[in-house]
Amino acid sequence: MRVTSIISDKGGDTKTTTTNALTTGINFLYPKKYNSLAITNEPSGHLPLFFGLDSDKYPTTYHVGKKEISFAEAIQHTQRGDLINGNGTVNWMDELWRTEEEKSQVYNLIKDGLQEKEVASKYTHVFIDCKPLISGTLVIQALVASTDIIVPMKASAASIKSLLLLHNAITEMKSTLNPSIKIAGILITRYKNTNIEKANIQNLKTWANINKTKVFKTYIPDGVGIEEAQAFSENIYEYKYGIGKDKPAKAYLEFINEYLSEYK
Repeated sequence: MRVTSIISDKGGDTKTTTTNALTTGINFLYPKKYNSLAITNEPSGHLPLFFGLDSDKYPTTYHVGKKEISFAEAIQHTQRGDLINGNGTVNWMDELWRTEEEKSQVYNLIKDGLQEKEVASKYTHVFIDCKPLISGTLVIQALVASTDIIVPMKASAASIKSLLLLHNAITEMKSTLNPSIKIAGILITRYKNTNIEKANIQNLKTWANINKTKVFKTYIPDGVGIEEAQAFSENIYEYKYGIGKDKPAKAYLEFINEYLSEYK
């Protein structure tokens, strides 16, 4: 099982859209070869909406931590794929620990849940939608459980600056709770092919090379098709234009193959 956190230090970098695209896309392209799970580890409830669920009606990892349900029981099965719901209750995670032992249990909540036999035997890939922050219990839970990280980001100066903060957080995680975690790569999203974006991407590639990661070859172009599909809880790969016709959705399918070719 490969566990990938989708994370960046700022909002608006399509973390939730990328989590949706990867989870549903792997199931869409390779239904007999792979089986993916999405985990909503942030409070907005947007990802469940994209899967056609009302986030207020389903339990979250907080309820797993309270031992009201098992991790496997928290998984919801939809036409789009499987996911664990997220809503405002996940922000209460710090209420679950008072001792160092309880703190460790909370930090390892997702990691331990994914190791449950009925979960570990079912899924080949897990994608965790994270808050746009680089600290706090929710982010620690995700990074402790993850084998790697994808950083979706626009090719802007602000995004590049935030990347430095994220890298520092990952470096600290490697030295403490998860020595094997790594940044699988940087995914350029909302790409408009401007000269300033091209220059920023070159700077990103230089940074990535120095820090032993990379910028993925696939860029996700700017477009409204995916946003409309998600707003109506539709499949982003079939909505409006037909399979493979929407440019951002088509690019995500190409990215999935790029990701799977190196990170199976």
